[in-house]
Amino acid sequence: LNKTGVPWTKNREEFIAIAKENYGDNIRVESSGIFYGNTNRPLQGCYKNGKMYFDPVTFNIGTAVHEYTHAWNAIIQNNFPELWKQGMALLENTKTWKEVANDECYKRLKERKGEDAVRNAILDEVIARISGNTTKEEIRKALLKDKDYVFTTKKTLL
Repeated sequence: LNKTGVPWTKNREEFIAIAKENYGDNIRVESSGIFYGNTNRPLQGCYKNGKMYFDPVTFNIGTAVHEYTHAWNAIIQNNFPELWKQGMALLENTKTWKEVANDECYKRLKERKGEDAVRNAILDEVIARISGNTTKEEIRKALLKDKDYVFTTKKTLL
């Protein structure tokens, strides 16, 4: 992460403050993670104002890739709008798009002004989810193939 040029932190207090800023009082802080509303899936990270924030309790390699993808998406959206539109056309009616649009954590996106802002925010999250989940799954497969290879931080990676 240090080589990406994107500032980041795994400080739990900073992550809690950002979670409260994003979601208000609708978060639960527990020893096992930070949760939004009634969801059982922990908030693991976020990308805000050019910085990545991670909860060290739930951090994994998929989360790191997911949040970095938000930074990458900002570059693409702002500098290559035609490529961004192509991504929109490819992903807009996918299963992941529908999941994000209906996710309790992302319903607040519908409160943003303008349909384009909502669609751009959903596309950003769709690409980040696909990137993070794919990375995590590929590493899991690699670990299963080479059982003699031991990561000292296997729990952090997965």
